[in-house]
Amino acid sequence: MILIGPDDERGPQIFKLDPAGYYTGYKATASGQKQTEATNFVSLITAHQSVARPTPYSRICPGVR
Repeated sequence: MILIGPDDERGPQIFKLDPAGYYTGYKATASGQKQTEATNFVSLITAHQSVARPTPYSRICPGVR
């Protein structure tokens, strides 16, 4: 399960939960059949960008870079 929501202090938050109750926060995440490909793509684009440049998912969650 993926939970997405706003936080007044930290801005948009994304958490991924597994069935055992373990959760982890992310700047971007994927789930489903193409999870590996999507995760690799996000890792690739964020590795080649500086922190100041917005990423494609910053339009979905403003404030995430």
